[in-house]
Amino acid sequence: MRAKPVDATAKAISQPTRVAFADFGGAPQVRDPLALQVALLDGLAAVPANH
Repeated sequence: MRAKPVDATAKAISQPTRVAFADFGGAPQVRDPLALQVALLDGLAAVPANH
């Protein structure tokens, strides 16, 4: 069975975190690009510099 792209990405990133946008059916980059950018930047800021 072939891994789904999301599964493969999660395995490639140590300690991945999934962020759910409660009121979005999908595509947060289209429905609220600013919310996606904030979540992404918050996640990146939480990664230690030596990681």
